[in-house]
Amino acid sequence: MVEDGRTALKVRHRQAILDAAVALIDEGEGARFSADELARRAGVSRRTVFNHFPSLDEVLLGVCVQMLSGVAEQVGATEPTAGADASRVALFDAVAGALRAPDLPNRILQVDRALRGCGADDRRAQAFAQRALAAVAAELTQRLSAQHPLADPLDVALLASLLTHGIGVVAEHWVAAAPASADPDPAQWDHLLDRVIDTVGGGFLPHRGQPPEGAQEGMDRCG
Repeated sequence: MVEDGRTALKVRHRQAILDAAVALIDEGEGARFSADELARRAGVSRRTVFNHFPSLDEVLLGVCVQMLSGVAEQVGATEPTAGADASRVALFDAVAGALRAPDLPNRILQVDRALRGCGADDRRAQAFAQRALAAVAAELTQRLSAQHPLADPLDVALLASLLTHGIGVVAEHWVAAAPASADPDPAQWDHLLDRVIDTVGGGFLPHRGQPPEGAQEGMDRCG
């Protein structure tokens, strides 16, 4: 029981640190807070902050992962079954549906705001974004595997990685295309999201983007 209490306290402290970081980011110009500011806002000691996170960079990474993890959480909303459809179509539909969650654009803007402290052209910001996307892809892979236990593990890992990192690419374009004084256009996001899903689907789904079986033979005869 004592160990359970300690574990629960660690979980609370870690979440309090992440919540404090989000609050400081929202109030300021991105992740430009000190360890002392973070500890005060979280209601913990400076030592506790570094017991949970080796550095402030790791706090920022944790914030970015938390903001984007809603994508993975959309997969696995229902209990997996032994007979879950293991087809590529079922896998693809599960991830595409998660990516269409209405709050994803807001989460992307949160991450962009969090990374502003690194500087718009700073390689650190790109590294944080890539690490966060990799963590989300790993969580997505885990959830897909649980939901579709009969699926090919390589198919699951490839799909999760391709779509997650594709979202990262179009998110960067979406944010960069917006005027400096305005938020990006939601309609433009929908267009970019469709491009990612269609592009990845063209290579992942059977027969998408190519003539049905026998169609090419018929076209050759006509020619």
